[in-house]
Amino acid sequence: MTIRQALSLHPDAAILLSFVLKKDRAYRQAGKAFLYANPEKQLRLRKLRGLRRLIKQRQAGWPAAYLTGEKKFYGLKFFVNKNVLIPRPETEGLVELVLSRITKHIPRIRILDVGTGSGCIIISLARNLQPATCNLFASDISLQALTVAKKNARRHKVKIAFRQGDLLNPWVGRKFDIIVANLPYLAKLEHPSIRFEPKQALIAKKRGLALYEKLFIQIAQNSSPTPPLKRRGKLQASSSGKALGSSPPQEERLGEEGQGPKLIFLEFDPRQTLQIKNLARKHLPGFQQKIFKDLSGHNRFMRLSSRL
Repeated sequence: MTIRQALSLHPDAAILLSFVLKKDRAYRQAGKAFLYANPEKQLRLRKLRGLRRLIKQRQAGWPAAYLTGEKKFYGLKFFVNKNVLIPRPETEGLVELVLSRITKHIPRIRILDVGTGSGCIIISLARNLQPATCNLFASDISLQALTVAKKNARRHKVKIAFRQGDLLNPWVGRKFDIIVANLPYLAKLEHPSIRFEPKQALIAKKRGLALYEKLFIQIAQNSSPTPPLKRRGKLQASSSGKALGSSPPQEERLGEEGQGPKLIFLEFDPRQTLQIKNLARKHLPGFQQKIFKDLSGHNRFMRLSSRL
C-alpha cells in the first residue's frame, strides 16, 4: 500500500502514520510534509499493520493524542497519556491572558498553577517568561499527572517546583502573586469523545463548580483578613467579555510582598458564568472581577484582581 492509499483510511491517518514512521530511525523526520511529498512511496507491511492497529483504536474512540503520546499546545509539543487531560486549544487563551498582565520590568513574580495536569499552562508560561523574572510552582492531586508534568518540564528545560496535593494544600503558608487554574468544571461526561480521559480531570460536584468554590475558600483562608478599599457605588462584575491584551491597572503591584495573590486567572464553562461570579463575590469580596471571551466568542476566562 502506498502512502496516498494509507492516508485515505481515516481522517487522522496522517497523524497516526507520522507516529508509526517516526519509530524508525530512517523516518525520524517523517512529518505530514514528508507524507504529502512522497504519496507513492510503498509502506512496509510492519508499518501498515501498526497504522491499522492505531486506526482501529481511533475508531473505537481513543483520542489521537493518547495513541501518539503527544499534543501540541501554545506552539510546544507535550507528552500526554491517559493520566492527564488532553490540552485544549481554547486554554491557550488562558496563557495569553496571564502573559498580557506581566511586563518585563516587574521583579521576580511567584506564579502557581493549580491542578497542573500535563503542565501545559505553567510550562508555556515558563517558556515565554525570562527565568530571572519569575518563580514557578504547580500542584496536582494526581501523582500520575505530576509524573507527566515533570517529564514535560524536563523536555522543555524549564524549572518548576511541583507538589502533590489538593489545590492549595501543598503550598499552605506560601504567598503567590498570580494563581492560575483550569480545574475540572463539567457536571457530567457530556460528550462521548472525552470518555477515555481521566474523570477526575473533567468532572466536579455542585454542577461542576465544587473545586472552584473550594479554591476560593482556600485562597481566602490563606490571605490576611485585610478589609477591601472603600469605593463609591456598588461593585459591578463585568460580563461583556473584554478582548485579551489590555495593560495592567496600576493597583496590581506584582512582585511585591503581600498577603495573598494579586491576580487569579480561571477557565470555566460559559454556562457557569453567573454562578462562578457569584461564588467569587461571596468568598473573595476583595477582588474585582472581569470575564473574557474565547476565540469562539463564549465567556471562558475570569480574572480576579486584588483591590488591596
